[in-house]
Amino acid sequence: MDGSKHWYESRTVWGTLIALVGAVAPTLIQQIGADQTTDDAARIAGGLAAVIGGIVAIYGRYRASKSLTR
Repeated sequence: MDGSKHWYESRTVWGTLIALVGAVAPTLIQQIGADQTTDDAARIAGGLAAVIGGIVAIYGRYRASKSLTR
């Protein structure tokens, strides 16, 4: 790896954050008392976000050429 970059420039970090939000969102929406249709839509959207985030994270790790700064 050559050079370094900030954490917010990392595809791996962004993909992981998207996956985490997708995994947690349906539970949070259910906790606020959403109706069944909203709950189902949240579950579908959350699942899609988790899958897309996972793909972005894997792609980001594969393409990484710089380490992250601390």
